[in-house]
Amino acid sequence: MDIGTGIAVGSSVLGAVAIIFRVFPASRNTNESSSHNQCSQHAAIVAQHADMNDWLHKIEVKLDRVIERRNATRD
Repeated sequence: MDIGTGIAVGSSVLGAVAIIFRVFPASRNTNESSSHNQCSQHAAIVAQHADMNDWLHKIEVKLDRVIERRNATRD
């Protein structure tokens, strides 16, 4: 599987999961205030977003190296 295809498939899976979570939200615990629950969810999403950006940056760096090597062998 090509790297681009893998990234596209992974992104579509994440998008589908996001839509499912939006359509079928998790039941709220009545003992917790909704603002506290939302803040903890926000913090988790921010952490996941940062991790995803770090991962994508690593892939981009690796792809840049591959492209540079490929261009170096052609010259």
